[in-house]
Amino acid sequence: MARVKEAEGDLSGALTLYEELASRAPTPDVAEKLGDLYAAIGRPAEASRQYALAEAGWRFDSPQPAFLARFLAEHHGNLDEAVRLAEGAARDRQDIFTQDALAWCYFKAGRLRQAAAAIQHAQRTGTRDRSILFHAAAITEALGDASGARKLLDRPF
Repeated sequence: MARVKEAEGDLSGALTLYEELASRAPTPDVAEKLGDLYAAIGRPAEASRQYALAEAGWRFDSPQPAFLARFLAEHHGNLDEAVRLAEGAARDRQDIFTQDALAWCYFKAGRLRQAAAAIQHAQRTGTRDRSILFHAAAITEALGDASGARKLLDRPF
């Protein structure tokens, strides 16, 4: 954990850490983060390869419909499929991460009222998860409440 904290804000340091992690534990979430880092430093071919690995992992190796749905919505995949997957996952699970995935898919698909309901459900525990709060802020801002969005982003860890 200390090495991750040291690399915070340092793309090349983060890239080194994630490449090392991917060589030892090639999970879909690591592939997605590695793809994001490659995209951030202008290496789109490597980013695409990592994104393909992440998608394949969430589809086939360790199927996780909510994570796959969020990934598709985040990385400009098929939004209809993303919404369908997230809705199916939400029928089976009511945890905050599944509700967040559903909210984000609705948001990306332009279904703001449904996104607002799902993100409210995702926040019901008072979570301080930064990803959920970021999604909540984006949805809140899209609904016209810039002040409310800022408050969500300013919450302490």
